[in-house]
Amino acid sequence: MQTQVLKKFWLLCLLITFSSVASANLTIEITRGSDQALPIGVVPFAGSEGLPEDVAQIVQDDLERSGYFAPLARSAMFEQPSQSDDVQFGTWRSLDVRYLVVGRAAQTDGGFELQFELMDISGQRRMIGETVTVRGNDLRGAAHYISDQIFEEITGIRGAFSTKIAYVTAQGIGDNMQFGLYVADADGRRSEQVLTSDEPIMSPAWSPDGTKLAYVSFETERPAIYIQDVATGQRVQATSFEGINGAPAWSPDGRRIAMSLSKDGQPEIYIMDVGSRSVERITNNNSIDTEPAWAPDGRSLLFTSDRSGGPQLYQYTLGGRGSAPDIYR
Repeated sequence: MQTQVLKKFWLLCLLITFSSVASANLTIEITRGSDQALPIGVVPFAGSEGLPEDVAQIVQDDLERSGYFAPLARSAMFEQPSQSDDVQFGTWRSLDVRYLVVGRAAQTDGGFELQFELMDISGQRRMIGETVTVRGNDLRGAAHYISDQIFEEITGIRGAFSTKIAYVTAQGIGDNMQFGLYVADADGRRSEQVLTSDEPIMSPAWSPDGTKLAYVSFETERPAIYIQDVATGQRVQATSFEGINGAPAWSPDGRRIAMSLSKDGQPEIYIMDVGSRSVERITNNNSIDTEPAWAPDGRSLLFTSDRSGGPQLYQYTLGGRGSAPDIYR
């Protein structure tokens, strides 16, 4: 009976998680912008002709993808200044542009040099400017960095364009399915395969320092949680208990991983010490507790439970033994 329940549980998870794809590259499609998106112009960088990447286009795509900005089409630009001294504020006001990004690119020994400036058109002032040195051909990384600086300067929110994403692909039908674990830039580009398997891979989760992934793999014919170093590919099996081993979530300090285990019966929330591999049971209820997530300060956990009859979010404060989790409101 328990085996049938587990099979149904994981089958449902797989149907939700996986979809067949033609290639490993992740395509992120913007279908609708925000009505309050800020109008911005990102002028093509002077000297960028012939470079392996269009830096200004990457910056424009980043800002548009965030939903906070509505970039002006290049075809609508009357002029293309490359530095703040050349900006005609009246011209850009007539195009209803609120902010403007201008810049220049130059090749150097062993890399490139990018100069960019952000202009406030309404206030007729220069907001920020910086020279970015690029090693090798990492123009995409430099462009994402520039996007982060612009985004934070305008919104006050730290940009996430330089971060990475992890995702799983599933190709094939039935017993011929092939699963892959990939990492890529936040925009889905520069994807790299870090694991391939004939068995399902699920729930990849980044460590706080971005060097490791925790994920669920079925390669031993039952779910187990693995921890893998992304750069070296070295990995270890962290858990392989009877039943469910799922939903790993790193603590903010990277020393612990919360997870859902059913080794003692029903799926419950546990915390594993990454160094010692010891596990501590957090919840104790005749229900399904899963999908834990850490509070930013690491002092409490949010998780999903059906203990009230249907799925609800609950919050558990760590360190307060004997206290029951509260419904998260």
